[in-house]
Amino acid sequence: MKIQPLALLAAFVLMFLGTGACTSAPIVLQLPPPPAGVSGDIQIGMVVPLSGPIAGLGNAMKNSAEMAQQEINAAQLGSARIQFVIEDSAGTPEVAVAAFEKLIAEGEVVAILGPATSASAAAAFPIAQEAGMVALSPVAGAAGLSEIGDFVFQGNLTVDVVVPGGVALTQAALGYTSAAILVDELDLFSQNALEILEQTFADNGVEVVAVEPFQTGDIDFSAQFERILAAAPDTIFVASLPAEAAAILINAREVGVPAEIPFILPLALSNAEVAQAGEAAEGAIAFSTWDIAANTPGNQAYVQRYRETYGSDPNRFGAQWHASMTMLAAAIRQAGSLEAEAIRDALLNLGSVDTILGTITFDETGSAVYDPIIQIVRDGALVPFE
Repeated sequence: MKIQPLALLAAFVLMFLGTGACTSAPIVLQLPPPPAGVSGDIQIGMVVPLSGPIAGLGNAMKNSAEMAQQEINAAQLGSARIQFVIEDSAGTPEVAVAAFEKLIAEGEVVAILGPATSASAAAAFPIAQEAGMVALSPVAGAAGLSEIGDFVFQGNLTVDVVVPGGVALTQAALGYTSAAILVDELDLFSQNALEILEQTFADNGVEVVAVEPFQTGDIDFSAQFERILAAAPDTIFVASLPAEAAAILINAREVGVPAEIPFILPLALSNAEVAQAGEAAEGAIAFSTWDIAANTPGNQAYVQRYRETYGSDPNRFGAQWHASMTMLAAAIRQAGSLEAEAIRDALLNLGSVDTILGTITFDETGSAVYDPIIQIVRDGALVPFE
């Protein structure tokens, strides 16, 4: 059962009170020995955007998933090792579907990690479901995608889980009574976020004074901001993918949106976008899933190793791929089998697993359950919102 708004608000409050003592050591998982007749390599498909408009994020996702793979393989006592079969989704549903079809037809992989976007998952998940192939999307955040079938899973918190509690908490802190929404009219996740935002605002007495659409890939939002400013909202919500987040924040300051009007971006802002936006991101608020400074299990070791390996900070989207790979490996271990039905059943009955995002489990629909967080940009960094 998905977390209800009141429970979510309590989770946010607990986040601010502290998460308690957690180890920073790498997470250790032991995979089962491969079944008789199966080689020592356990092939897992990875469908990730390595080209196209979100290739930068896609490479961070791939890097983090491979870090989890290396940690898991290094901890093995037997001969079983995870190997990735990587397919580029190019960030589009059509290419993601082709990648899923190729991986399934070749018959080598026991599960698929990906795809990245909600639109790609909505297109590719039915392919996996029909084939009886376990697919776990680490970052698709639109509601209901895991309900496509019992073989498909979402590792991200969905907007219907994150938005109600996030709005309740930020409204209590900031006192806003009106809001404008800037929304990508072509993107599935953004449209789903718009629907949830409008319902949540109605439930909380927040008047929506403007809904301004744009299209994926746009870089000029001046006309939308002119109309938004004329509507005089207390706050501006952005329903978009991460690729547009930095450009939106930069353009807002360029056209004179005052810093006194806070921007709130559900599940679309990480430290990568903050760095791109620079000073324009100051004061922006994110409903999020990962904190680079958190002492969740293995997180600080992950951050340190990522910096040493790639010379930059990891971001939220990469962290979610690391956590999802951890969950998938734990399910394979629990299943003791490489059969799809056994891995599916293990994911659904996995119980709580420690990851760099914190403790995660899956509900009966295949959606991940863990504690969300709210962050605000202060001095160029995302820090807990209080």
